[in-house]
Amino acid sequence: MTDSTSFWSGIQSAQGRRNALLALIALAGLAAPFLVPYSLFILALSGISALLLVVYAIWCVFNGCAEPILLGWVLLFPLGYYFLSYPAEHSVVTLDRVVVALLSIAIAFTPTKKLTPAPLALRHAALAWGAFLVAVAVSMIGSRVTLYKVRLVIDALVLPALLGWYVVRSFPVRSYLRVLHLLVAVMATYSAGIGVAEMWLKRDLMPIGGVEQLMFTGALVRPHGPVTTPHSFALIGMFTFCFLLFLYRAGRDEMPLWQHILHRVGVFSALACGSMPLFRGVLVALVMVALLDLRRQRLFPRRLAVISLLTLALVLVPALKFLDPVSYEERASPVNLFLRIAQSQQTLVVFLSHPLTGIGFASYDDAAAALPADLGSFGGIGAADSPHNVIGSVLTETGVLGLIPFVASQIFLVIAFLRLRRLKPCGAIVWPFFLSIFIIYWVMGMDSTTFQYSDLNLSFIFAVACLYKYGLTESPTAQALALRERGAA
Repeated sequence: MTDSTSFWSGIQSAQGRRNALLALIALAGLAAPFLVPYSLFILALSGISALLLVVYAIWCVFNGCAEPILLGWVLLFPLGYYFLSYPAEHSVVTLDRVVVALLSIAIAFTPTKKLTPAPLALRHAALAWGAFLVAVAVSMIGSRVTLYKVRLVIDALVLPALLGWYVVRSFPVRSYLRVLHLLVAVMATYSAGIGVAEMWLKRDLMPIGGVEQLMFTGALVRPHGPVTTPHSFALIGMFTFCFLLFLYRAGRDEMPLWQHILHRVGVFSALACGSMPLFRGVLVALVMVALLDLRRQRLFPRRLAVISLLTLALVLVPALKFLDPVSYEERASPVNLFLRIAQSQQTLVVFLSHPLTGIGFASYDDAAAALPADLGSFGGIGAADSPHNVIGSVLTETGVLGLIPFVASQIFLVIAFLRLRRLKPCGAIVWPFFLSIFIIYWVMGMDSTTFQYSDLNLSFIFAVACLYKYGLTESPTAQALALRERGAA
């Protein structure tokens, strides 16, 4: 009787009720696979896991500690375009949109003392980008506005800016150097694996939106991996390559042996991602970065590594000619030059038709279709009906009104890093990595409209923002400079 009474009194206490509830849940979990159909059990387990994940994310947001959300995005964002977008075609809910929205809300609940003040030059870059967004909106007034264009503005132009704002203001980069390195290396490794599989099988393994986008040059496959386009795959790979080198340099003293090995795998994988789509611009950018570092010896740990990269870049061209002569002739043909000249002529004609506000963001195809077929040809080669470079796209689609703030935002970004460079030693460490990423982005930007790719821009801004935050939080001197500039403004 005494034992029974003590048992029930224990159950009636708060701690006893919690323990009994946990025991009941555990028993139900053990019995469920035997009492319900397997498919229903898996569905219920997935639903409960998703619910717990959502509850945890909401808790992180309202407690102003959204770092786990950002770190999860770093690991999974390439997979989100295929697995975590709903619906599959014309997606409304995507991983990028959800994560950036949660991060933006989290800042509102972050204590002010934990926020890093943004220096004046960086705020000037942000204001210039805001002015560019206004110019984009103005350009769309007289054009045919579609849901696709609105989504493109949000995904490619707004979300990256919000992500960079969160990283600079709230994300403690220095506290997560090892974790970031681990996640980025794993992301690069599985991305390279998907790219290699696509080249081997000659099949699009992750068709975005249900549409296969695999590109071929002769018999060679130009994979897009888990992301949206081959351009994104190549540039994200190169950004990751530089970013991994930075994270390793900043945190290698605290890394265990297995992470040093993972670093080498990740760097090789990132370089493979950048090389597989076979873009000339990536090769040119890689040579430029290696030559710059050959003199300064800041980016790569050994001069031998720089020489190896240069040798690899020089060997790739004759290797392509040997492996696939058709592909080599297609890439090296003077027709490519004639095509670029013809396209430049067409771009000039389109710009002069609406020089102030442009023809409308993402409206170049419509404008080119309305031009005479023989307009903009060179050497018998017609234009590609696409600007094929960032400046041409911005100038034709948003006019002078958009070009000025767009270029100003890039100039202010460089100025912000130049000022950060004065904050020794970390400012000097950060500068060559930023310069390398910036060169890669703009060299490829002279060959394609890279600023309209959401996944590419998110990767670029995240890496650049992490570099800036690392240098900015180096010492009290950096914080004092930011606060002094804010007061002067």
